[in-house]
Amino acid sequence: MNEITTYEKIWVKTISIALSIMGFINILSAWLSYDSFRFKIIKSIFDYQIIQGSRYLVVMTGIIAILIAPNLYKQKRIAWYISVALLAISGLAHIIKGADIEEASLCIFLLGILMPLFKYCNVKSDPIRVQYSGKILLGSIIFVLFYTFIGLHFFAAKLGIHNYLSIWNIGLSTLLFDTSKLMPQTIAAKFFSDSILIVNSFAILIGIILALSPVIIRTFPDFNLNKYKKIAQKYATQSLQFFTLNKDYLHFSIEDNANEYISYKVKDGVAMVIGNPCSNSELDKITTRWLNFAKEYDWVPAFYQVQGKFLDVLKDKGFYSIPIGVEALIDLENFTLEGKDMQELRSARNKIQREGWIIRAFLPSDWEKVKLLDKQWLKIHGEKEIDFAMGKSSLKYLSETKTTLLFDKDENLLAYLNNTELTGINSRAVDLMRRTSDKNLKGVMEVLFLNEIFQAKADGKKYYDLGLSPLAEMDKSLADNTIAFNLLELIYKKQSKYYDFKGLHHFKTKFRPLWKQSFLVYPSQRTLPKVLWTLLSLNKS
Repeated sequence: MNEITTYEKIWVKTISIALSIMGFINILSAWLSYDSFRFKIIKSIFDYQIIQGSRYLVVMTGIIAILIAPNLYKQKRIAWYISVALLAISGLAHIIKGADIEEASLCIFLLGILMPLFKYCNVKSDPIRVQYSGKILLGSIIFVLFYTFIGLHFFAAKLGIHNYLSIWNIGLSTLLFDTSKLMPQTIAAKFFSDSILIVNSFAILIGIILALSPVIIRTFPDFNLNKYKKIAQKYATQSLQFFTLNKDYLHFSIEDNANEYISYKVKDGVAMVIGNPCSNSELDKITTRWLNFAKEYDWVPAFYQVQGKFLDVLKDKGFYSIPIGVEALIDLENFTLEGKDMQELRSARNKIQREGWIIRAFLPSDWEKVKLLDKQWLKIHGEKEIDFAMGKSSLKYLSETKTTLLFDKDENLLAYLNNTELTGINSRAVDLMRRTSDKNLKGVMEVLFLNEIFQAKADGKKYYDLGLSPLAEMDKSLADNTIAFNLLELIYKKQSKYYDFKGLHHFKTKFRPLWKQSFLVYPSQRTLPKVLWTLLSLNKS
């Protein structure tokens, strides 16, 4: 995408504002403009129905100009094409309807400014919807003609039409929004006469709206995931950077040989980046390229679970943020089970020997038992696997990650969890954690976590990452939108039916972790509701 200077942006935005003003001028001109001397001249050149049709056309181009202007403001290529056509048609229509030279001159002036701005209007629309809008426009013409001729034939006597030639002439003039020769004599005929303009206008407007739709991702291209996995193995600092390589995520990289990538999903015109970029280079460079890329496809860029320096990079670019929870990091060098507040964990660790429980690594032959445990887990937690911004239980995923299982002495599976390696910060992070639905069996997850924590410590890891504790420990002073913050805080305090936020946070608190703030980042306060809705939709899909 071409880099656009501030000067060029100002020209594009100025012409878009002028286009919307021209739209209102068109509507007022069609309603109010009438000069008897000019009208006599025009009437001597054109038939009255063409003049009247041009008046309707001026109104229609005015309405479309108002709709198009915001999209031209966003530098959409299709909006440039439509605007050029509108200005040309509008200028001609102003001349025909009443020799309105002033309005026509304005159209020509704006057209002269707009033409050189073509290369700066490079934001894309959805290609399939653009094609579909063309079909709608063609279909609308066919439909309007069919609708009009059938109706004119049926209501001929009630509309003052006396022969087929009149039907043909009036039918064609309706394409120019001219129904002046219709003289309805009944309520039904009046409804039909009015409906011709409505049907025609509606079809054209729908076609234009579809043509301006942002690009929609319908299929996920087969990117070279092995390349990104190698990058993650070297530079990953978040578990998010791993499991986005195993599912239907898209990936952005500056160059084919670059050691960096951004993972994202697109829904409802929002491109949601998951986590920080996985990168060994300057974050500002890939972020700038990504934002230009998102703009080119007319997506609202948003970022989920942003942490550390990446938040500062986005803030410098004018983005806003709101806390969405804290990530729990265990400092392995200082982790110990000593102290009164660790009594519960010491008891859980001793329970493994007392109960004869067995801990071992996952084997492919364990998959059937894992599936049964997953069913129990999902029955308690909503029947549907939530796989946005977290891993998804599968034989392949559990085999590729460090997965540990807990059995009782009779080889019944009680719980399991899996880990990813965060080489970039010399850490290990938990992803999936599942346990039996038997509430009488206490301490099973504590046993597994302690095993993994001490194993990571023995392996020389710096931290053990317990993952995000959603909506917990949020700092209000870090929120750029207090209304949204209060809403999230209310959800955390009051909502436990669908997700036990406080229960999860209480469990992680047992391990005395360090808390690291995590943020949702968005481009403006106006887009925050849309971003929040998209985030909710992604978690439900």
